[in-house]
Amino acid sequence: MFGVIQPCRHSLTPELRAEWQAHLCGLCCSLRDRHGHLARATTNVDAVVLSVLVEAQRLAPPVRVDAGRCPLRGMRSARIVPAEDPAAVHAAAVSLTMASIKLDDHALDGDGVPGRFPGTSRAVARRWAAAGAVSAAGVAFDAGSLHDAVAVSVRAERRRDAGFDAHVAPTEMAAAEAAAHTAVVAGRPENVSPLRTVGAMLGRITYLLDAVDDEAEDIAAGRFNALVAAYPDADRRRPAAAALFDEAHTRLIAALDDVAFERPELARALLVDHLARAGRQRFGHRRGDRCSTHGRAGAARAGAGAVGVLTRLAVLVGLSFPGFQPGVGPGGELPPMGLGGMPPGALPPEGKPRRGWCDGCGDGCCCDCCDCCDGCDGCDGCDCGCDC
Repeated sequence: MFGVIQPCRHSLTPELRAEWQAHLCGLCCSLRDRHGHLARATTNVDAVVLSVLVEAQRLAPPVRVDAGRCPLRGMRSARIVPAEDPAAVHAAAVSLTMASIKLDDHALDGDGVPGRFPGTSRAVARRWAAAGAVSAAGVAFDAGSLHDAVAVSVRAERRRDAGFDAHVAPTEMAAAEAAAHTAVVAGRPENVSPLRTVGAMLGRITYLLDAVDDEAEDIAAGRFNALVAAYPDADRRRPAAAALFDEAHTRLIAALDDVAFERPELARALLVDHLARAGRQRFGHRRGDRCSTHGRAGAARAGAGAVGVLTRLAVLVGLSFPGFQPGVGPGGELPPMGLGGMPPGALPPEGKPRRGWCDGCGDGCCCDCCDCCDGCDGCDGCDCGCDC
């Protein structure tokens, strides 16, 4: 999983979208400058939140540097967080470490491409783990805490009769430490305690949503899924997951209110507004599969997947030149790793207004990302102009 916090061009103001892009590109540049082009493949959008949290707490004003043209920004330059900024370095350390753990896990389980080339995949995972430890040391963060959490998680998975809390606890612990350390990096020790809670609840939510998204695939493949293990009754499973999400998000917001921020706007937009939207996508009526009945969302995702893979391959094999910098599309619309969305500049269906067609923002259907459908009764009867 490369993250659930993937705001599209419709979900942030232009100012906040530019800030988000600055942090995302800063993380990607930090990975490239410190560990090479291949390390950029580990970019995790949830890790960007760590960079955002550091800057939101700092007393000093934000610093930006000029970045050159990048294919993932539509060949545009940008003002980004410096690659050497401790905020970007901390985010890069966590992103690399978590990617190494995920890659090693897939190799051991025989999943996907890593499972077909386990030796090579595990070697890359070890290299990423070592690189993550180097970056973590640069901001005095103990990357070993993330590896310890995974070891605890593996032991918990062997206890299939354990409740959901037992399975999610290691992820909560790892995310809590990563978020709490943003207060140390920002020089705001008074924020450590509430941010530890924010991180724990963010970890709980990402683990939960990951389990929800993987439910059908895990059942078909016979893989462990904490949600399925905790709620064997399929009829109870989705309502229980929705209740778990609501409780965790409520606790996250309460803890966030206790953090002393200097510029909280982007952090709150991501952790309050966007996470609520992510919950609605999975548990509310505004699901992406609704609009796939109109033949749009599924095709958009399929086309975007191919575009994303080809783009990443082009970048990683060295499509670079003086001034080249990694990043995202001109509206923040092409998430890392080529996840979802129509390619930049894609046109809406003939006769449809551009406002309601998320051209390249992440899902190919406005019902998945913007709020224009709030309050409508499903895929019919909406008068917002998006034909959802």
